[in-house]
Amino acid sequence: MNSKQRRIDQRRWRHKVRIKCRDYAHYCHMWDWLKAKHTGKVARCGWRDRHPDEIEPDPWDHRFTVIWEFERERDAVEFALKWC
Repeated sequence: MNSKQRRIDQRRWRHKVRIKCRDYAHYCHMWDWLKAKHTGKVARCGWRDRHPDEIEPDPWDHRFTVIWEFERERDAVEFALKWC
């Protein structure tokens, strides 16, 4: 990805919600809730998820971090109120 594409991407996905998922089932519940709320393909419906690479995860903590990115602020706020 070149710098112009990165700038466009950062402007489009400016609203972020960082959540620690308890397990994969918890992550799937979030995904299903978003899919039911925003029908259509993920690339066109206004949300996506990112999995940041953690340098040194805690071996006793089995949770993992997911960053959900939204195009609209109200969608990010609604998601945060529901899942945080």
